[in-house]
Amino acid sequence: MASSGDSDLFGKGSLVEVSSEAGHGFPGGWYLAKILERLPPSTPSPGTSGSSKKEKEATFLVEYERLRVKINNVKTKLVKAVNFEFIRPVPPRPPNLKHQIFEPNDVVDVYHVEGWRPGVVFKALDEPGCYSVKLKNPPHLLICYRSPDLRPPLDWVHGKWVPLQKQQKEVATSNQKREGGNPSKSLLAGKECDRIEGAVDKMIVEDCATTGDDLVGESTGVAMNYDMPYKDQNMRFLEDSPVLQFIQAMDIFQSIPQEPHFRPLAACEEVCREGLALGHMMTFVNVTKKISTLQASAPRNDFDSLLKFLSELELHGFNVEAVRSRLLVLQSLKDSQEQLNRKQEKIESEIIEQTHERSKVKVELDEVIKDLKLLEDKKREVEEKKARLISMNNENDSEIAKLKSGIGSLSEEIKKVDKEFKSVTGSPWKKWPTCNCRP
Repeated sequence: MASSGDSDLFGKGSLVEVSSEAGHGFPGGWYLAKILERLPPSTPSPGTSGSSKKEKEATFLVEYERLRVKINNVKTKLVKAVNFEFIRPVPPRPPNLKHQIFEPNDVVDVYHVEGWRPGVVFKALDEPGCYSVKLKNPPHLLICYRSPDLRPPLDWVHGKWVPLQKQQKEVATSNQKREGGNPSKSLLAGKECDRIEGAVDKMIVEDCATTGDDLVGESTGVAMNYDMPYKDQNMRFLEDSPVLQFIQAMDIFQSIPQEPHFRPLAACEEVCREGLALGHMMTFVNVTKKISTLQASAPRNDFDSLLKFLSELELHGFNVEAVRSRLLVLQSLKDSQEQLNRKQEKIESEIIEQTHERSKVKVELDEVIKDLKLLEDKKREVEEKKARLISMNNENDSEIAKLKSGIGSLSEEIKKVDKEFKSVTGSPWKKWPTCNCRP
């Protein structure tokens, strides 16, 4: 678990592993999640001396990468508030994991049902990198590969990664060795832990009577002979199946021949194995058919589901390389098409926006043109008035000049009359003729 001094390592968006003790998944498991945000600390209740230890610890809102929850019949990623003590950074990947060799009784982390769980290596199998592993929660015996199913366990203690050593083993002999026989060892589901941070769990081992190299899996009663090739061992129950012959005659199995080993079905009840195996065969048929009829407009969930089914089929020994390659090419083309569609939608949106802006400009331009026309009409009216006034002014000037010319003649007449008037007033008295003057 993490300590409060490590809080600076867990920023928003960081990938972490969340312990199943936080309330989800099988006990002892770790689940990949992303930190969404750090939540504010809780406020102590009135009347208390202070916050409890949990109230003082940091709490984070995390989004699980693989765990899903149904909301209104729609599956979505699980989001949960988790105390800091239940999270840790993602453990570093060992540099040579593909070539690492595990030995019996080695403690390992096993990737199973969307999370990492504690397990113990039971036996290295004939196929390189393949092991039988006893899983504690749920209690299963699994066939696993060192990569990507197994990893060395690490514990996060005081801000450092500490490798877990081999578990201390206790052997309780419940059955005496039979003469000439070497009993195999099977791990019980029991587990002891003193609950101290960084403590090493103790797995208890006991002997169980088996015949030769046959191992009887716990809760299944299925005998597995590890010296027999997987294909022969797991296909025996299908040899005489008419349904299998019918399925194998399908075109897809002629195009992509398959030899699945169905190793995971060894942990299932015998009565179920044939149906489950045939179901996987039909799943392969349906997946390839679905891929052949995929449309670029198909939801992304369809692609994700098909990839998930291919991974499941691969665990059972199906050769899905060609199918997965085609699906990934289609997915890439879909991504490219979606990207182009987004660009087209963006351009179309810009065209609509520019068209709307153009309409606004057009209305304003029409108003300006209308105003200009009014101004031109006004200007023409003013010009006409100007010309009329200039003409009138010219006429007035001509009339004034004419009148001024008349005034000059009158002045001469006035002067003449005035002169005559003075002449009359200054002359001697005598009889004057009647005046014929006219005003």
